[in-house]
Amino acid sequence: MPAVQSTARRRKPVPAVPEPIANHPRVQEATAVLAKWLDAQRAYLRIPGVSAAVVFDQDVVWSGGFGWADIARRAPADAFRSRR
Repeated sequence: MPAVQSTARRRKPVPAVPEPIANHPRVQEATAVLAKWLDAQRAYLRIPGVSAAVVFDQDVVWSGGFGWADIARRAPADAFRSRR
């Protein structure tokens, strides 16, 4: 007797959602080193404030600010504050 073929379609496996790259331990270590280096360079070069961001594939992996955004007002620099 011939084997009966199933007419039902097999479902393709749903791809797993990849973990955000910012959560990868090596990326976290690298951004920690970057933050220390940026702050050290800012202090060494006597720059009042600096903001920086790391972007991968149009996603912000890390952002931070160091020093002062406004020295007169003593407003700290952060990743979102613009400079004058």
